Amino acid sequence: DYTDMQISLSTCPQFGVGLPCALLTNAGEAEMKGIEVETVYRPIDNLSIDASFNYIDFEYTYIDPAAGTGGPQYGMYPTNLPRSKWSIGAQYEFSVGHIGSITPRVDVSRQADSFAGVRNGPTNLIPAYTLANAGINVASNTGGTVNFSGASKSLTTTTGAAVTLATNGPFHDAAALC
Repeated sequence: DYTDMQISLSTCPQFGVGLPCALLTNAGEAEMKGIEVETVYRPIDNLSIDASFNYIDFEYTYIDPAAGTGGPQYGMYPTNLPRSKWSIGAQYEFSVGHIGSITPRVDVSRQADSFAGVRNGPTNLIPAYTLANAGINVASNTGGTVNFSGASKSLTTTTGAAVTLATNGPFHDAAALC
């Protein structure tokens, strides 16, 4: 149970005015139930598979009438709270003898619909989406002086790639977006 939820009031009669005021106050209660599961599986040496899943069921049980019709209503979901999310990723580390290692990695994640505002509607719906990312890490065995990794973020869209260079020298981290 979730009590004393902060909700923005659409009117503030307690201050003697019926005009819109957007005052945040403890004006709601809700019930939330959910599950979250995370796992890492290493079936063979150098291979790692990780996955996670979460689901949340949310229901307003009380909304102060002072919140008005411009605020959340029964049956609506809170801002930026998808009902479910999941992700899965895998990586395999290839040894390159005395030089170091090369580790490719792939990740896929999915998020259900959510809303960008307290008043759920088509104008603030954030549709469900899936992201796929891939990257490669090259690590040196020479005292860990250079660690290079590159990744393509969101393979399902037309966004760019990110490259990170990490060293033990004066430039600890550097990043470039392409």
